[in-house]
Amino acid sequence: MNTAWPRFAEFCDRHSRDFIPRSSGKRAQAQEDSRLHRRCADLLVHGDEEPLGVALHRAFPDEQERPRALAFLRACLEDRWRPRGGRPLEQASSVVSTRLRGDATRLADFLERGLGEQRDLVALDALADIFQRYQGSRSTYLMLCALHAVLPEPGKGFLDRSTGFADLLAWGATPFLRDFWFRFQRQMGATRVAIKTEAAQNLARELSETEDSLRMELEQVRARLAATETELARLREESQAAAMLALGIRLQERPNPVLDQMVETLERLQERAENDGFGLTGDLLSALIILEEVLEGLRSLGLQHFPQDLAQPLVLTEKDLSRYQYTRGTPFRAPGESRRVRCLKPGWEVAGRVITPARVEEIEAIADGIKEER
Repeated sequence: MNTAWPRFAEFCDRHSRDFIPRSSGKRAQAQEDSRLHRRCADLLVHGDEEPLGVALHRAFPDEQERPRALAFLRACLEDRWRPRGGRPLEQASSVVSTRLRGDATRLADFLERGLGEQRDLVALDALADIFQRYQGSRSTYLMLCALHAVLPEPGKGFLDRSTGFADLLAWGATPFLRDFWFRFQRQMGATRVAIKTEAAQNLARELSETEDSLRMELEQVRARLAATETELARLREESQAAAMLALGIRLQERPNPVLDQMVETLERLQERAENDGFGLTGDLLSALIILEEVLEGLRSLGLQHFPQDLAQPLVLTEKDLSRYQYTRGTPFRAPGESRRVRCLKPGWEVAGRVITPARVEEIEAIADGIKEER
């Protein structure tokens, strides 16, 4: 439901006494004039093609009452609807009626849009224009009568149930009524200053909301970018690991496993360099350097042998048999058992995926074999 008309009716109920004379003398004069004002309002609100002067004579046949009605109509017409020719009583009453009802219809529309649940500042600004045109004018009373005539339900029902609005129509165009629109405008926070202040506040709020929204979107973009970079890094690592795994498998599938041959050759060269007091020279030194660089390059790409220290004894459990080929020693009979072993040949892996297992044998079994030979 639109909230404009309940607020308008409430304003009339609360402040109607401010627009009604309080002294007994002025109240008596206002009561006498109010009936004349209402008849003049009906004449203009419900005008027809009859010239206004003729309609005035018909509506006010009393020679004493007619000059007062004429004076009131001239004052209203001078305020708002003076024709270009300067002869207001010669124009059809429907001309004034059309303009009056048009202003009332626009006023009702701008009130509903400007003072509804969602305040429309553009409508409030247009409403302020109408208030300014009628501020201080005797035509304020005519506008209230026209507003009641053109307003459809449910808005009209609020005015019909408002005792304050009924009092305003009953007391006529009192001098106090000329400030009605200014008072209402100020009470509703619809003055020019209030509209500009509210527009500035709305703009600041919208800018803040836009900034917050853009900041959230930026954070989401950054999060998606970080997630994408993480995913790309993972895919690169997986692709590289898959490529190196395939390479390692191909090299180890040769009749003489290439990786094993490289490690054995490197060990022999290193051993010869240690035993030879003069070290390696020439092609042997070049071969040693190349093998070390090749193996280091493979390790940097994730292809590496295990265990790293081939001379260091290991403690082997049954769960390690997926990575180590247990070639000689006491069989594992119960969970939790361990064997002390030495590495015969290194294994190869990429990112935890075994290419070939390392070959190991139990150290105690080696000692028992030596005793048997003796």
